Amino acid sequence: SVRNSITAVIDQNPEIQFGMTVFPSKSGFFAGCTVGTDSPHVPIQEDAGGPIDDWFEDNNPAGATPLKSAMEWMSENVTQVWGSELEAAYLVLLSDGEDKCTCSQYDDDPYERAECVADKLEGITQDLTAQGVGTFVIGYAYSGPDIELDVIAENGGTEITEWIEAGSEATLTAAFGQVIDDVKWCL
Repeated sequence: SVRNSITAVIDQNPEIQFGMTVFPSKSGFFAGCTVGTDSPHVPIQEDAGGPIDDWFEDNNPAGATPLKSAMEWMSENVTQVWGSELEAAYLVLLSDGEDKCTCSQYDDDPYERAECVADKLEGITQDLTAQGVGTFVIGYAYSGPDIELDVIAENGGTEITEWIEAGSEATLTAAFGQVIDDVKWCL
């Protein structure tokens, strides 16, 4: 359903360039918290629907959710991902769960862990915004405390300051549509 929603939104918006980076970037138990390897998986380009669809054809979701590391990698690699001219650069963060790779000292308390991760995400997201990249947040069948997605949305530098909940292909497509409408309004 994620694949179908993404390719539908791309097909409906040919005037916007899309790309995709996934996290974790490697599958397997010990690699589940990795990010940045071979990123972006599909560079930002026109007509990205085919390459993104091909990526989904060859790959399956696997591993933990290194949310903090993924956002940090994006912030540290803005030029690599979006290029040197950031006239209208946006990140749509799509996550199904809370960060399980950061703040391991709170493994026994998911809310303490989420607060610890959120503290780290706030500054990272602000740095990304300061570099000219606005961040939208979609929680797809999201499980976990809201604070992690909340802090990214609040500091993402867009008009949508709350994360968008989606739980099916139709609601995910609608969430992407809401983001695209906001991007078009900003242009």
